[in-house]
Amino acid sequence: MPFEHHAEWEWGWKTPLLLRFQAPRRVRDFLETPLEKIDLVEAEAGFSRRIAELRSSRIGMRFERVQEALFRTHPDTESLRTGLVIPGKTEIDLLHRL
Repeated sequence: MPFEHHAEWEWGWKTPLLLRFQAPRRVRDFLETPLEKIDLVEAEAGFSRRIAELRSSRIGMRFERVQEALFRTHPDTESLRTGLVIPGKTEIDLLHRL
């Protein structure tokens, strides 16, 4: 594939499949979409832009950006919010709607 981050796309897309047995059917269907059905050209552009904004080299932060790019460009994504801070409690990395 002509994409600079192809190995990361594979890593980012296959990792959530570990959760498929606990997820509702619609979520499992979403996660089982072949990577080829996701617009990786658009994902690459979004990923590169978000990585350029990142001020950390932490692998977890990079993984979040890979996931965000893939979820955002998935054909079944209706909306996606990232980095939602819940004051005094926690942060939600990705809030996704199918």
